[in-house]
Amino acid sequence: MSDEFKVLIVDSDVNERNVIAAEITKKVEGTKVLQTHTVNNALRLTKEEGGVDVIICDLDTPSVNAYELIQQLRKVEAMANIAAIVMSKHNDRDTLLKATSEGVTGFVAKPFDVNTFARKVKRLQRANEKRSSLRVATFGAFKAEIVFKNDARYKGLLLDISLGGCLIQCTVFHEGGCIHDRAKIRVKDGTQSISLVGVLTRMARTQDTSDKKHMTAAFQFEKVTQDAAEQISQILGMKK
Repeated sequence: MSDEFKVLIVDSDVNERNVIAAEITKKVEGTKVLQTHTVNNALRLTKEEGGVDVIICDLDTPSVNAYELIQQLRKVEAMANIAAIVMSKHNDRDTLLKATSEGVTGFVAKPFDVNTFARKVKRLQRANEKRSSLRVATFGAFKAEIVFKNDARYKGLLLDISLGGCLIQCTVFHEGGCIHDRAKIRVKDGTQSISLVGVLTRMARTQDTSDKKHMTAAFQFEKVTQDAAEQISQILGMKK
Protein backbone atom coordinates (compact mmCIF):
# COMPACT_ATOMS: atom_id res chain seq x y z
CA MET A 1 0.00 0.00 0.00
CA SER A 2 1.07 3.62 -0.53
CA ASP A 3 1.99 6.15 2.17
CA GLU A 4 -1.62 7.37 2.21
CA PHE A 5 -3.70 6.12 5.12
CA LYS A 6 -6.72 4.65 3.37
CA VAL A 7 -10.17 4.46 4.89
CA LEU A 8 -13.12 2.62 3.32
CA ILE A 9 -16.68 3.47 4.39
CA VAL A 10 -19.38 0.88 3.62
CA ASP A 11 -22.85 2.29 4.34
CA SER A 12 -26.15 2.32 2.45
CA ASP A 13 -26.94 5.86 3.65
CA VAL A 14 -25.15 8.18 1.20
CA ASN A 15 -25.65 11.24 3.42
CA GLU A 16 -24.16 9.41 6.39
CA ARG A 17 -21.20 8.28 4.27
CA ASN A 18 -20.56 11.79 2.98
CA VAL A 19 -20.65 13.36 6.45
CA ILE A 20 -18.22 10.81 7.89
CA ALA A 21 -15.91 11.04 4.86
CA ALA A 22 -15.85 14.85 4.98
CA GLU A 23 -15.05 14.90 8.71
CA ILE A 24 -12.17 12.42 8.38
CA THR A 25 -10.73 14.20 5.32
CA LYS A 26 -10.93 17.54 7.10
CA LYS A 27 -9.44 16.50 10.43
CA VAL A 28 -7.03 13.67 9.63
CA GLU A 29 -4.19 14.66 7.32
CA GLY A 30 -2.75 12.13 4.89
CA THR A 31 -5.93 10.09 4.51
CA LYS A 32 -7.67 8.90 1.39
CA VAL A 33 -11.34 8.12 2.03
CA LEU A 34 -13.27 5.73 -0.22
CA GLN A 35 -16.97 4.98 0.00
CA THR A 36 -19.48 2.45 -1.23
CA HIS A 37 -22.74 0.77 -0.27
CA THR A 38 -22.14 -2.77 -1.60
CA VAL A 39 -19.83 -5.68 -0.85
CA ASN A 40 -18.82 -6.08 -4.50
CA ASN A 41 -17.75 -2.46 -4.77
CA ALA A 42 -15.89 -2.72 -1.46
CA LEU A 43 -13.90 -5.69 -2.76
CA ARG A 44 -13.25 -3.95 -6.08
CA LEU A 45 -12.06 -0.73 -4.44
CA THR A 46 -9.71 -2.50 -2.03
CA LYS A 47 -8.23 -4.49 -4.92
CA GLU A 48 -7.73 -1.37 -7.04
CA GLU A 49 -6.10 0.45 -4.11
CA GLY A 50 -3.88 -2.46 -3.15
CA GLY A 51 -5.61 -2.62 0.22
CA VAL A 52 -6.93 -0.18 2.83
CA ASP A 53 -5.92 0.49 6.44
CA VAL A 54 -9.35 0.96 8.03
CA ILE A 55 -12.87 -0.13 7.15
CA ILE A 56 -15.88 1.66 8.64
CA CYS A 57 -19.00 -0.45 8.21
CA ASP A 58 -22.66 0.05 9.09
CA LEU A 59 -24.10 -3.04 10.76
CA ASP A 60 -27.60 -1.84 9.87
CA THR A 61 -27.07 -2.04 6.10
CA PRO A 62 -29.33 -4.98 5.03
CA SER A 63 -27.36 -5.89 1.90
CA VAL A 64 -24.00 -6.08 3.70
CA ASN A 65 -22.84 -8.66 6.24
CA ALA A 66 -20.21 -6.47 7.84
CA TYR A 67 -18.42 -9.23 9.70
CA GLU A 68 -18.17 -11.50 6.67
CA LEU A 69 -16.77 -8.59 4.65
CA ILE A 70 -14.20 -7.76 7.33
CA GLN A 71 -13.03 -11.37 7.54
CA GLN A 72 -12.91 -11.62 3.74
CA LEU A 73 -10.65 -8.57 3.55
CA ARG A 74 -8.41 -9.91 6.32
CA LYS A 75 -7.71 -13.01 4.23
CA VAL A 76 -5.82 -10.74 1.82
CA GLU A 77 -2.18 -10.56 2.90
CA ALA A 78 -1.96 -6.77 2.52
CA MET A 79 -4.97 -6.35 4.81
CA ALA A 80 -4.42 -9.13 7.33
CA ASN A 81 -4.38 -6.54 10.13
CA ILE A 82 -6.97 -4.13 8.77
CA ALA A 83 -8.66 -2.13 11.54
CA ALA A 84 -12.46 -2.31 11.59
CA ILE A 85 -14.88 0.24 13.02
CA VAL A 86 -18.57 -0.64 13.02
CA MET A 87 -21.62 1.47 13.79
CA SER A 88 -25.18 0.53 14.68
CA LYS A 89 -28.38 1.85 16.21
CA HIS A 90 -28.22 -1.23 18.46
CA ASN A 91 -25.78 -1.02 21.35
CA ASP A 92 -27.04 -3.79 23.61
CA ARG A 93 -24.71 -6.24 25.33
CA ASP A 94 -25.12 -9.00 22.71
CA THR A 95 -24.29 -6.60 19.86
CA LEU A 96 -21.18 -5.37 21.65
CA LEU A 97 -20.02 -8.89 22.51
CA LYS A 98 -20.52 -9.97 18.90
CA ALA A 99 -18.44 -7.02 17.69
CA THR A 100 -15.66 -7.88 20.15
CA SER A 101 -15.64 -11.55 19.17
CA GLU A 102 -15.31 -10.58 15.50
CA GLY A 103 -12.16 -8.58 16.16
CA VAL A 104 -13.67 -5.14 15.72
CA THR A 105 -11.36 -2.26 16.65
CA GLY A 106 -14.05 0.27 17.47
CA PHE A 107 -17.83 0.47 17.94
CA VAL A 108 -19.89 3.64 17.41
CA ALA A 109 -23.52 3.79 18.51
CA LYS A 110 -26.11 5.79 16.58
CA PRO A 111 -26.95 8.61 16.72
CA PHE A 112 -23.28 9.54 16.75
CA ASP A 113 -21.01 12.54 17.05
CA VAL A 114 -19.32 12.51 13.63
CA ASN A 115 -16.05 13.69 15.19
CA THR A 116 -15.85 10.28 16.89
CA PHE A 117 -14.81 8.73 13.57
CA ALA A 118 -12.08 11.31 12.99
CA ARG A 119 -10.69 10.71 16.49
CA LYS A 120 -10.66 6.95 16.05
CA VAL A 121 -9.05 7.12 12.60
CA LYS A 122 -6.42 9.58 13.83
CA ARG A 123 -5.55 7.26 16.72
CA LEU A 124 -5.23 4.30 14.35
CA GLN A 125 -3.12 6.34 11.93
CA ARG A 126 -0.69 7.33 14.69
CA ALA A 127 -0.39 3.75 15.91
CA ASN A 128 0.21 2.58 12.33
CA GLU A 129 2.92 5.19 11.75
CA LYS A 130 4.67 4.27 14.97
CA ARG A 131 4.60 0.56 14.19
CA SER A 132 5.70 1.09 10.59
CA SER A 133 8.71 3.20 11.55
CA LEU A 134 9.92 0.93 14.33
CA ARG A 135 8.65 -2.51 13.32
CA VAL A 136 10.83 -5.57 13.16
CA ALA A 137 9.71 -9.02 12.13
CA THR A 138 10.22 -11.82 14.61
CA PHE A 139 12.13 -14.33 12.52
CA GLY A 140 12.63 -16.59 15.54
CA ALA A 141 9.87 -18.37 17.45
CA PHE A 142 9.36 -16.19 20.51
CA LYS A 143 6.91 -17.45 23.10
CA ALA A 144 4.45 -15.00 24.59
CA GLU A 145 2.06 -14.93 27.53
CA ILE A 146 -0.85 -12.52 27.96
CA VAL A 147 -2.15 -11.87 31.46
CA PHE A 148 -5.34 -9.81 31.93
CA LYS A 149 -6.45 -8.02 35.09
CA ASN A 150 -8.65 -10.94 36.18
CA ASP A 151 -5.54 -13.15 36.00
CA ALA A 152 -6.81 -14.89 32.86
CA ARG A 153 -3.69 -16.17 31.08
CA TYR A 154 -3.17 -17.07 27.43
CA LYS A 155 -0.06 -18.51 25.83
CA GLY A 156 0.97 -17.91 22.25
CA LEU A 157 3.66 -16.95 19.77
CA LEU A 158 4.90 -13.47 18.98
CA LEU A 159 4.27 -12.66 15.32
CA ASP A 160 5.48 -9.06 15.23
CA ILE A 161 6.78 -6.42 17.63
CA SER A 162 7.91 -2.82 17.61
CA LEU A 163 8.51 -0.15 20.21
CA GLY A 164 4.85 0.77 19.78
CA GLY A 165 3.11 -2.57 20.10
CA CYS A 166 2.98 -6.24 19.17
CA LEU A 167 0.94 -8.91 17.43
CA ILE A 168 0.48 -12.30 19.09
CA GLN A 169 -1.10 -15.54 17.90
CA CYS A 170 -2.74 -17.17 20.90
CA THR A 171 -5.60 -19.33 22.07
CA VAL A 172 -9.05 -17.75 21.81
CA PHE A 173 -9.94 -15.54 24.80
CA HIS A 174 -12.68 -16.96 27.03
CA GLU A 175 -12.26 -14.68 30.04
CA GLY A 176 -11.15 -11.08 29.86
CA GLY A 177 -9.78 -9.94 26.56
CA CYS A 178 -12.18 -7.21 25.45
CA ILE A 179 -11.07 -4.33 23.23
CA HIS A 180 -9.27 -1.65 25.31
CA ASP A 181 -8.49 -4.10 28.14
CA ARG A 182 -5.02 -3.75 29.66
CA ALA A 183 -2.75 -6.75 29.92
CA LYS A 184 0.72 -7.70 30.98
CA ILE A 185 2.66 -9.19 28.09
CA ARG A 186 5.66 -11.41 28.60
CA VAL A 187 7.88 -12.38 25.67
CA LYS A 188 10.41 -15.17 26.17
CA ASP A 189 13.30 -16.57 24.17
CA GLY A 190 15.18 -19.18 26.10
CA THR A 191 16.47 -17.55 29.29
CA GLN A 192 15.73 -14.01 28.13
CA SER A 193 12.39 -12.31 28.72
CA ILE A 194 10.72 -8.93 28.54
CA SER A 195 7.64 -7.68 30.37
CA LEU A 196 5.43 -4.88 29.05
CA VAL A 197 1.96 -3.47 29.57
CA GLY A 198 -0.31 -3.04 26.57
CA VAL A 199 -3.87 -2.24 25.59
CA LEU A 200 -5.77 -4.72 23.41
CA THR A 201 -6.64 -2.87 20.19
CA ARG A 202 -7.67 -5.60 17.80
CA MET A 203 -8.62 -9.28 17.63
CA ALA A 204 -9.00 -11.40 14.51
CA ARG A 205 -9.32 -14.98 13.47
CA THR A 206 -6.29 -16.69 12.02
CA GLN A 207 -6.02 -16.92 8.23
CA ASP A 208 -6.79 -20.63 8.58
CA THR A 209 -10.58 -20.35 8.94
CA SER A 210 -10.83 -24.00 10.03
CA ASP A 211 -8.77 -23.19 13.15
CA LYS A 212 -11.33 -22.32 15.84
CA LYS A 213 -8.90 -22.55 18.76
CA HIS A 214 -6.49 -19.74 17.87
CA MET A 215 -6.67 -16.05 17.06
CA THR A 216 -4.39 -13.04 16.63
CA ALA A 217 -4.39 -10.20 19.13
CA ALA A 218 -2.81 -6.77 18.63
CA PHE A 219 -1.63 -4.69 21.58
CA GLN A 220 -0.47 -1.10 21.77
CA PHE A 221 2.12 -0.57 24.48
CA GLU A 222 1.19 2.06 27.05
CA LYS A 223 4.76 3.09 27.73
CA VAL A 224 8.13 1.70 26.73
CA THR A 225 11.00 2.65 29.02
CA GLN A 226 14.57 2.89 27.79
CA ASP A 227 15.37 -0.41 29.49
CA ALA A 228 12.41 -2.11 27.81
CA ALA A 229 13.40 -0.67 24.43
CA GLU A 230 16.89 -2.08 24.87
CA GLN A 231 15.42 -5.45 25.82
CA ILE A 232 13.29 -5.51 22.69
CA SER A 233 16.38 -4.71 20.64
CA GLN A 234 18.38 -7.45 22.31
CA ILE A 235 15.69 -10.12 22.07
CA LEU A 236 15.02 -9.43 18.41
CA GLY A 237 18.66 -8.95 17.49
CA MET A 238 18.14 -5.39 16.30
CA LYS A 239 21.22 -3.31 15.58
CA LYS A 240 21.30 0.21 16.87
